[in-house]
Amino acid sequence: MMQMTFGGLSSHAMTFQMNNDDTRGFWWGDTTHTNAQGAMSLTTQGKLSVAHSLRLGYGESDTTAPGATYRLDVSGISYFTDDA
Repeated sequence: MMQMTFGGLSSHAMTFQMNNDDTRGFWWGDTTHTNAQGAMSLTTQGKLSVAHSLRLGYGESDTTAPGATYRLDVSGISYFTDDA
C-alpha cells in the first residue's frame, strides 16, 4: 500500500483513480435522478457540486441535518480568498 499525503492524509486511504480526462469523476444520486441530475458530483479536477447544502466544522458528534437553516453552514473561523 502507498502512503497518501494529500490534504490532511498522512497514511493509508481508500483510493479511487481514473485516467486524466477532466470530464470524468464520481456521481451520487437516486433512482429519480436522470443522467443530468443528481445529489452530488466530483470531477477528476476536484470540482465538487452539491445540489442542496453543506454543513462544515461542527465536529464528529454533530447530528443536525445540513440545510436545516442555511445552504452553507460553517462553524468556526472562515477564510476566503480570490485565489484561482
